[in-house]
Amino acid sequence: MGARAPAAAAAIAALAACTLWIGLSAGVILFNRVILNELALPFPLTLTSVHMAVCGSLAAVLVRGGWVAPAAGMDAPTYAATLAPVGALFAAVLYLGNAAYLHLSVAFIQMLKALMPAAVYGVACAARLDAISVRAAADMAAIVAGVALAAAGELTFVPLGVTLQLASVAAESVRLVLLQKALQGTGLRLNPVTTMYYVAPAALVCLSIPWLVLEAGPLRAALAAGTVRVTPAVLAANALAAAALNLAAFALIGRTSALTMNVAGVVKDWGLIWASASLFGAPVTRLNLAGYGVALAGVASYNVRKYNALQEAAAAAEAGDKERGGGELKALRAPPLSDDGGDRIKAGRP
Repeated sequence: MGARAPAAAAAIAALAACTLWIGLSAGVILFNRVILNELALPFPLTLTSVHMAVCGSLAAVLVRGGWVAPAAGMDAPTYAATLAPVGALFAAVLYLGNAAYLHLSVAFIQMLKALMPAAVYGVACAARLDAISVRAAADMAAIVAGVALAAAGELTFVPLGVTLQLASVAAESVRLVLLQKALQGTGLRLNPVTTMYYVAPAALVCLSIPWLVLEAGPLRAALAAGTVRVTPAVLAANALAAAALNLAAFALIGRTSALTMNVAGVVKDWGLIWASASLFGAPVTRLNLAGYGVALAGVASYNVRKYNALQEAAAAAEAGDKERGGGELKALRAPPLSDDGGDRIKAGRP
């Protein structure tokens, strides 16, 4: 009985962390959509910059205040060569993704996001961080075919919005692969809080120049004309929600696994599709849902095979340690970089 109580408490805590992350992730996406459209702030660079400023400031407080440890071995040359480019790509990912909400429904954007595993796999193979296999290629083909089917059934297909979202997916895949390569090359270990601590300043700098060119003037004109209906308090609440999402991802990663986070992401996406249809009246067709289902089947197949491969590799490594008499020393070694590093970093964003 005594042994069951801690296990039950851990399961409840994990469920709470998972529920909180799903709620905040979906909430931030819907909140962004309301600000950009209903509250007449069609300036995604502005919204993204506010998010980066608030999330980066909160991360700085947590790291410099000693609540979260910084990454060991981080110096200026390492930062410039590894995380600064990641920050630039992160700025592009967030801006392009937010800009897509001006043209597409939340439901359709979630369907397009299903392409992410295929994009990451393709970039990883090109960078020689992953190997091409027939089974993986079949999974990727199912994902692409499913998303294409969902796009064929989209009643409000806007080419500009689709281009923006696909560009966001492409930038995110390159960002994750660059980050994985950087972490493997330097041995750095990051979580969503430390990632935001290092990446947000670079992203904010990269956002500032296009903001001055593209949005500063129109934003001033819109504020002067009184067409912007969002208040500073609402904008602050939105940014704090984005920061809370980063903390929720930190809690979820600490209590579960990348596989659990992937499953939670699927639940969140289906919830967003339902919310987009019921709250905002976005048309969702049977062809949309059928295509998305095919894409998710490909994603699930790939994730399960990848998870099983990792489990087999871990079991083989443990068996090798025992054969060499090193089993008792295993706990004294630092754990290797996990293969779900991309999911851990990605968790810091909706």
